[in-house]
Amino acid sequence: FPVYTWTLGGEGTSGNPYRVVTAADLGKVWLRPTAHYRLVGSLDLSGIEWSSAVVPSFSGVFDGDGFVISNLTINQPTVDYMGLFGCVNSGGQINNLGVYVTITGRYNVGGLAGRNEGSITTCYATGRVIGTGCVGGLAGSNNGFITSCYATGTVKGMGHEVGGLVGSNYYGSITSCYATG
Repeated sequence: FPVYTWTLGGEGTSGNPYRVVTAADLGKVWLRPTAHYRLVGSLDLSGIEWSSAVVPSFSGVFDGDGFVISNLTINQPTVDYMGLFGCVNSGGQINNLGVYVTITGRYNVGGLAGRNEGSITTCYATGRVIGTGCVGGLAGSNNGFITSCYATGTVKGMGHEVGGLVGSNYYGSITSCYATG
């Protein structure tokens, strides 16, 4: 088993969130998925191809602080819940973040989140998102809250529930958002 060294600055609290500075720091978020995080600068993930969602399940708070994560590449056409966050769980919050992506998955595939059951506010995703069903530029499916967000780029689905912003939105709320592409 790999040994992970916790090197993130901060305490993981709302008053002193963990600081995400590098791609390696971003990869450690899944180890403590209920903590508070703040991105302290834009990240370029060129040359890295993730084999799953960077953060498979998240119930904490991630504040992008207006920065961008670019060149996020995930290519797993037989895997569900693909995006920077596989699933933003109830109580999870993603705020003030932009992502530039190339993501291929199966079901629940989105640029920012494969599935949202929490809150996504003032975020955007651009690039290419491809899947079979529940495929969206920002989120594959939404049962939470999405506010003041947008998605641009190409979204392709081989089945049902495909949309520019979200693929499916059965019980969620979407306010002041748009999609182009």
